[in-house]
Amino acid sequence: MYVGAMVRKMSSWRLPALSAGLVGVLMISGCGGSDTSEATPPSTLDGLVEAAKAEGQLSVYGAVAPAVLDRVTASFEKKYDIDVSTVRMSSSDLYTRFATEAQSGKPGADAILPTFGERDVSVLTEDGLVTPLADAGIPDYPGGYPEESQIPDFGTAAVNYVQNGLAYNTDMVKGDDIPTDWSQIADPKWKGKLIAAYPNSSPNTLNFFNFLLETQGPDFLEALRANDVKYVDGESPAVQAVAAPDPTLSRRRGAAQPW
Repeated sequence: MYVGAMVRKMSSWRLPALSAGLVGVLMISGCGGSDTSEATPPSTLDGLVEAAKAEGQLSVYGAVAPAVLDRVTASFEKKYDIDVSTVRMSSSDLYTRFATEAQSGKPGADAILPTFGERDVSVLTEDGLVTPLADAGIPDYPGGYPEESQIPDFGTAAVNYVQNGLAYNTDMVKGDDIPTDWSQIADPKWKGKLIAAYPNSSPNTLNFFNFLLETQGPDFLEALRANDVKYVDGESPAVQAVAAPDPTLSRRRGAAQPW
């Protein structure tokens, strides 16, 4: 049973993922600052795969949806015959845990898949806790990797895009009441009926509120405040609340429901 439906009726909703959605990126451990200058990376993909097999296992921290992480892991293991261990957590927890472990010289992950956050990525890069993809010894990188998905200034690349939208309870919001534009949720009729993740709960959520500030202006955010938005720790609780009698409407990621 659908507990929400996605709204995408106006062209203004078709927004660049970097502005209005989640961007998952790939980052490679910098080995906690250990000296790897004498190591010569394999020059071919086959050589890289064999070297990885010799190490025994690939460890990954991911902030993507559990089902996506499981599916990607299974596909990787099947294709390359390399065991993968994964730990799924929020991006905020991921950045904190990875940085703490790497600074101690014992990084717990070979690679991380967090949500892109400029400040967080910059800290990891500037402290040498991750290796820029261009310097990681990946044969032929970037090769044919889509140029629009490369983020060379931060030494990473986008591997996952999820666009943000609105979810609403289809039993409680019908017809002309269904929002078709961000500005409509500032209407006082939604007072006490809105829910969202705390702005600082993840880079994605913070980017989203910055997007609202830039596109709708400060008066819009003041109107949201006046509407007594209920904030929760993360998007999953917000999505789950859509099925409850109150609140009626929430912001959510756009991957789980058809548009």
